[in-house]
Amino acid sequence: MTDQLFSNYDYFKNTQFQRLMRHWNTYLHSDEESDDVLVEWEETLLFDFLVEATAWKDSHNITWGKGLE
Repeated sequence: MTDQLFSNYDYFKNTQFQRLMRHWNTYLHSDEESDDVLVEWEETLLFDFLVEATAWKDSHNITWGKGLE
């Protein structure tokens, strides 16, 4: 049996996830016109999501891809 990571909405209660989603929505609704600034902003946000997702995964002792061989 594989873990169902998002079978419920507990991650919406996570304050870090809420903060990241607020930042992502700010990015999406930005009126910035410089492509260079937007690319840098997006890369930073995606990196922040990766860091937090890795920390969350490690704190919940989840093995990605378990049983998918």
